[in-house]
Formats: sequence, structure tokens, C-alpha cells
Amino acid sequence: MAGRLPQPLEYASDKHCSDVFIFNRADVSTLLDSEIVVQKNLVLQDKSTCLGVHCCLSNVAGGEEVLFVNCINVCCAVHMEGLIGNKFPLIQPVPQIRCIRALKEDEDTRLITKMGSKVIKASTEEFLALEPNNEKNKSIRHIFIEANDTRSAVVNPIGFIEVEADDLNILRDMWTPPGNAAKETRRGEMINKTSVLLKHALKFAGIRTVTLLSHSEDPDETDGLVSRVVDTTNRILYREAELLASTSRNVSTGTAFNPQVPSFPGLQEEREAFEAGKPSIVMKNKSIRVSPSQESNGFFIVILHKEVKFVLDDRRILTGN
Repeated sequence: MAGRLPQPLEYASDKHCSDVFIFNRADVSTLLDSEIVVQKNLVLQDKSTCLGVHCCLSNVAGGEEVLFVNCINVCCAVHMEGLIGNKFPLIQPVPQIRCIRALKEDEDTRLITKMGSKVIKASTEEFLALEPNNEKNKSIRHIFIEANDTRSAVVNPIGFIEVEADDLNILRDMWTPPGNAAKETRRGEMINKTSVLLKHALKFAGIRTVTLLSHSEDPDETDGLVSRVVDTTNRILYREAELLASTSRNVSTGTAFNPQVPSFPGLQEEREAFEAGKPSIVMKNKSIRVSPSQESNGFFIVILHKEVKFVLDDRRILTGN
């Protein structure tokens, strides 16, 4: 069916992700026990993670490495592998995928293989311990980060935990009243952890894009966090380029990170709506935001692109084409 949300025992195609089907919530429990899901031939995920992977993929080219960091589960990386196989059937070398995350208690360590993956390199090493300029990491061009946040945009926490295998602590956070001291402390810790992960991702020498996915509607955990980290990073990059320009008579180049709306067919209608001033999930600051509703959990996605800048003698900066 098309043109409306599916009723029980129906499914629909997702308007943004060509490989994604939408099911009625009433069918989720049945699907989780079905053979096709148990055998990992069909994977249930929240819309946020599916769209996040498509947004990241839109910037990936042949031979590049994609690194997944802090993801709730391995499904994002496996989803990316499947999409890459479709996008690059004849292109060599094929993009590589690495997934760094802490394993959950009793998690199946062979789950990636059971889901059909053949190329994902999975490890539990600490992302912050990775050296951005290390030879081993020189091919990393894209980093996908799933934020630590309060999940305040999740309207169906039980369903979210079922399909994403998220931490049960999100229920405690959601059901604790605003203003609670312990809740505010935990919120601050999560903002700080995500900020540190994002700052580190922007340090990788060969990086072209960094995608951040958040399940919060709190500006301090989304737009505000990204703005603070990007401003700090760009000031450091500017000072480095300015110093280089002051020691040379030639025009020097520097870099800066800026958000860009991903470009792929599934998002074209949203881009056109935004440009026409109509309602869209594309925001003025070039992020993607889906508000929580009866139809869907809410989420926030931003893709930061590394851009070349020209630093001139009079210390003006122009964006390179």
C-alpha cells in the first residue's frame, strides 16, 4: 500500500529510504518472533538510524573508509555494507567499513557474520584512543557517530528498546521529572561525552564528512552542541592557517567544517520543499530534524563537511570551490 500509514498486517515503502519498509506498531512483536527476523534476513530498526545511514552514504566514494562510532547496535554498519554493495557493484576498490563500539552484556559476538556481513571490521577499542594521523587511520574519510543523549524525542520507548536493543536506562531518564538533580547531572555528562566524540572525529587528517545522529529534541544536545564544537574546531583551524599564511607570501589554504544537506533521491522532495519555503525535515541550519509524533520517534541528523579555505594576506577567508 502507499499514500498512508500501514494498518495492522500491512506494510509500506519509506519515502526517504528506498530499501526500507514501514510496519504498523501492532505487528512489531509478531515480527520480532518471526523466522525472517530471527534469521536476520529482515532487520527491524528505528527510522532515524535508517535515514542516518542513507545520509552518510550519499557522500561515500570508492576506496574510502567509513567508521561507525558509539552506535547502539551493529545494524547501522551492516545496513551500510548492503547499501554500498548496491551503489558500488562494479567500482573498485570497494569502500571499507569499520565499527567501534562497546559490546553489551550477553551480546552475540558473531551477530555481524550472522547478518551476512563479509567486510565489516568490528572492534571494542576506544575511539578516543585512535590517533587521527596514524597510518592505520589515514583512509578514514567518513565518521558516523550516534550521540549519547536523553532520547527525549523518542515517543515509543518500549518499541525503541525492542528494535534497537537500547539501554533500559532511557526509561529511567524519560520517567524522571525535569529539574531532578541526578537527571540534570546525567544529561550534562551525556552532552560532554558526545561533544568529546565529535571533537575527536573532526581531528582526523583525511576526514571528509562527519555524521551525527541524535535521538533528542533538546537544542543543547543537538544544534547547540554541534555549533559549539564546530565553532571551537574552526577557530583552531583558522589560527593554524593564519599562522601559516603569515610565514609565506603565497596564498595559503586552510580548512573548516560546515553543515551541508545530503543529496540523494530520497531527500530531493524535502530539499525542494525547504527551498520553496514549505514544511520540510530540512532545517535552515542545514540539519535534518524529524519532530516526535504519533507516527514516528523524533531525531536529529547533521552532516559536517570539511571544506578548503583560502587564507589571504589581509587575513580574509574565502571558501574554495
